[in-house]
Amino acid sequence: MAISVDEATAIAKHALSADQLERSAIYLLRPTIHFGPYVVQGPQSIAIHQPSYLLFVDLSPGTNWIHPGRYLVIAEANGNTETLVAQYPPTKGTTELLFHGSSVEPWMLLS
Repeated sequence: MAISVDEATAIAKHALSADQLERSAIYLLRPTIHFGPYVVQGPQSIAIHQPSYLLFVDLSPGTNWIHPGRYLVIAEANGNTETLVAQYPPTKGTTELLFHGSSVEPWMLLS
């Protein structure tokens, strides 16, 4: 049975420590389901081998882009997850905010 966006969000949240969760933001990259090669931004691309959700976890929102982040490729069919280090943030305008921690203020979020 396919997992939902809410279940993919829960998987992403579970992959973070309590401290990381409090100070992070999690985004869904549109379209909702990806399959095949996907260029995130610049030279970074992600190979997606089965229909999957692609989530971006900003581990330090509001700072310039020399900080930790992750991409999570979460298989729609079963929730299997691949975690990749984010070399670049996603292209502007391609994300939907799914969650942000209590210490993340609105100005810190991707627009």
